[in-house]
Amino acid sequence: MIVAAAIVEKERSRRLSTATLNQVVREAVAFKPPPRTRGGKRGRVYYCTQAAIRPPTFVFFVNDAKLFPETYRRYMEKQLRTSAGFTGTPIRLLWRSRRKMEKYDGKDAATKRQVNLVPE
Repeated sequence: MIVAAAIVEKERSRRLSTATLNQVVREAVAFKPPPRTRGGKRGRVYYCTQAAIRPPTFVFFVNDAKLFPETYRRYMEKQLRTSAGFTGTPIRLLWRSRRKMEKYDGKDAATKRQVNLVPE
């Protein structure tokens, strides 16, 4: 029992490189792409990084977090577990949407500013 607890603690303290995570995510998306919405939009994963340990927390940077249903999020968690380990420890997945870009003035498309769509 103590040996199993030591293994879980070691898994819980592990950190994966962004390159390793992105390789796992790329393979998972290639095998099963995110589903399309009724409007034909499909979620896109830009990259993934590990933000914290204890519990291991992974942040997925995507085009729109609303395009990823709970079933696809569970699929990504399962793929992380099978490819990278983390046996016996809970892992957290955070999905971050990309900020929308808005034209600064209607004339110049090169002059853009980021707009935070969350009300303050």
